[in-house]
Amino acid sequence: MREWIVGLQKGAQQAGPGIRPEEWAGIEAASGVPVPLELRELYQAFDGAFLAPDVRLFRFRAEGKEAGVLERSRAPGKRGWSFGLKGESEPLFAARKMDLLAQGMKVPEWLQPLPDNEWCYGFVRADGEVRQYRTLEQLLARLVPPFQTEEFGDITYTAALSAVAGTVEAIAETPRRKRTPKPKPKRAKRARR
Repeated sequence: MREWIVGLQKGAQQAGPGIRPEEWAGIEAASGVPVPLELRELYQAFDGAFLAPDVRLFRFRAEGKEAGVLERSRAPGKRGWSFGLKGESEPLFAARKMDLLAQGMKVPEWLQPLPDNEWCYGFVRADGEVRQYRTLEQLLARLVPPFQTEEFGDITYTAALSAVAGTVEAIAETPRRKRTPKPKPKRAKRARR
């Protein structure tokens, strides 16, 4: 898990349990739109939350009368993912460059040379101004101050745990070779006196 997600997870309030990795194929099939990796990783840590001071991440699927990310992102003319709010009225989004162009939105200079299927993240301010960021980490770092904790080493521990899990997974996927036993060396006989 990425360090910045660990930091958000510590400060998250009213967070739902994360989405299981095997659920993404069904979500993408239902929507017809891929979910970017960073958004997947965030929602695998927790499904919806309140992040102080004023950011609310929606649950991915509807819960009760509350529409989820999936339902909010299916609205006519919408492309990409609408996954939260800053304050009461400033929507957070993930969109590909081609989605922004199709909606007539201005594409920032840094995004112009990138491929049409490149993702960016942003929010629409109450005055209509659109703020866009290259990564979800950059967007949330702008909106959510770091959570202060007195625990030491949590991020290092999580990074090490992720590295170990990745190594174990890589080892598990590597085909095993049949081992051939090494011949035992023959002992030289000692001469008797």
